[in-house]
Amino acid sequence: PDNQITCVDTDDRLDTVASLLDPEKIQVLRAGTMGNNLDGIGQFKNLEELEVDTNISSRTGDLSGLKVGYADFSMAVKFQELKIGDAASSYSNTNLQELHMGNNRLLKKLDVRNSPNLKTAIDLGGCKNIEEIYLAGTGVTGLQLPNGGILKKLHLPETITNLTIRNQGGITDLSIP
Repeated sequence: PDNQITCVDTDDRLDTVASLLDPEKIQVLRAGTMGNNLDGIGQFKNLEELEVDTNISSRTGDLSGLKVGYADFSMAVKFQELKIGDAASSYSNTNLQELHMGNNRLLKKLDVRNSPNLKTAIDLGGCKNIEEIYLAGTGVTGLQLPNGGILKKLHLPETITNLTIRNQGGITDLSIP
């Protein structure tokens, strides 16, 4: 019975998974080279971990409503915008503790605001086209940026203790509380 399934490894589309299993029972989802996007991810309401692999072609991923605890996008190299947090004062994702981005060369915008339990360093060194990074309200302690690039907006948390910025002359909006 599907009420015992908490972890799913799949190369299928999310709508196929949801038609076979109760999406509200799935806590860990490892999505491979499925379909072409993350449409329908919102129905996985109890998702704690999400790992996305290779051929996802979504340009924008808004996962803030899922409040995942572990997010690995190191193989999802087609995202241009990724929203795991939110700027609203009423929003808080206390689940998010790990975030892995890898070498996502197309990523332009990353938003993990108001995820206070994300207390690790984040490596965006392989995200050469990153333009906007929003980390306010997190517990992030370090940030590695690419050497050179087109970064324009950088909003950091008060917990930042290690920041590497090299050849990022285009920053016009820098916020460090």
